[in-house]
Amino acid sequence: MDDFGSDADQKRNEAWSNFYLHTRGLKLLVSKQAREFNAHKNRVTELHTYGPKSKRLEFFKALTKEVIKISIFYNTKELNCIRRMEAIENSLKHKKYFTLKDINSSLWVVSAFYSDIAELKRYCEINVEAIHDMLRKYDARTKSTTLDKFFQENVRKRAFYITTTLSEIASQLAVMLQTLKFKRNLLAADANSFS
Repeated sequence: MDDFGSDADQKRNEAWSNFYLHTRGLKLLVSKQAREFNAHKNRVTELHTYGPKSKRLEFFKALTKEVIKISIFYNTKELNCIRRMEAIENSLKHKKYFTLKDINSSLWVVSAFYSDIAELKRYCEINVEAIHDMLRKYDARTKSTTLDKFFQENVRKRAFYITTTLSEIASQLAVMLQTLKFKRNLLAADANSFS
């Protein structure tokens, strides 16, 4: 795997493996920058201005490219979630429940979607943590202070960092699950009273 810890590796969705932060390539760039920093540190007046500018920007260009990749993937998934939510809402709005089988079928659909939302949130958390760790490593190895600035300008305003839409959908799904379980219990109670 290409992450900092085995715990994060276990939480990854293998089907999405190409869309996680590519830490291996970024770590190599950090090591390269650290070597250049150490080679130039005696000749520099400000620690963050070592080496040729293009060399310093290489890491940030690569990291920005990775952030954009994550953002595009997340935005696509979020749009799919919005459409899926609309389809479920329309389906449930027009559904009449006459049997436990009908309710259980709807419960399965809503529960599966709720799990998918949780998995997408986990994807966001893993990537945000990996970006933060990579910047922290860059700052430590090159004696820079770029973490806050880069994070503010390139990560905090991205939908995969904010995840408001996912939280709203998860809340709606939780209400749907409670409602469906209540209907299932009523229907089961009615069936038992006629037995």
